[in-house]
Amino acid sequence: MAEVTDEDAERLANRLAMMVSEEGEAANAGRAVAQLARRLGLTGGQLKEMFLYGAVAGGRPATSNAEQERQERELSVLRKSLRLMESNYRTLEIERDALVTQIDAMRSRAAASRNSSQIRYIIFGVFALALAGAGTIGWLVTVAENARPGAVATAGIALPGPVTSAAPTTAQPDYGPVVRRVGVVRAARAVAYRQPDKSAPAMATLQLGMPIVVRRTFTSAQVQWAEVEVGSTLGYMITAEIDLN
Repeated sequence: MAEVTDEDAERLANRLAMMVSEEGEAANAGRAVAQLARRLGLTGGQLKEMFLYGAVAGGRPATSNAEQERQERELSVLRKSLRLMESNYRTLEIERDALVTQIDAMRSRAAASRNSSQIRYIIFGVFALALAGAGTIGWLVTVAENARPGAVATAGIALPGPVTSAAPTTAQPDYGPVVRRVGVVRAARAVAYRQPDKSAPAMATLQLGMPIVVRRTFTSAQVQWAEVEVGSTLGYMITAEIDLN
């Protein structure tokens, strides 16, 4: 190659600069660079090398063995780091997939548990309503049976035997004419006494809402009493504990 002077290098640099400018100037600069390269004896490969590494005397500078070994070591370390990062990335992907599977399973179990709880609540509600209905029906039946003449209950237990108008075995004072009426116990625990006296023995305890047959009412010791039929026996209750129809 002919010797390249500073003037030739400057001219070549100017032509190369013009090649990256406007389109028309780039074409002219390209032809000028080609003529100048032929005159200087430059080949296409040398021009490429000048672009990549710069035009220097003696061609491309050689890299020392120590520098090359250092670069190879750095490259090896970078490759190991890359492999380690790829391995960690794959591990994270596996863990992520496992977590997603566990979350889906937990959601399925939670949904099944909610459905089971709702079913249990529904069954419990139906069972409670059935019990309440059965209790209400039983109470209505009991009230209806006790409301019939001759069926009076004491302490929640129906006494056998019809109620008759037969006189008790012992002589009783005459408290006026007998006029049967049906009353309802309005006290929580009303007491029927054997005699019209609060100190007399109790014959029965009647519950709230029980129907009862009242034979007559009278006053004794300034207390209003009612003669009632408790089974086949006569008893005496304070009229304040009875609602008379």
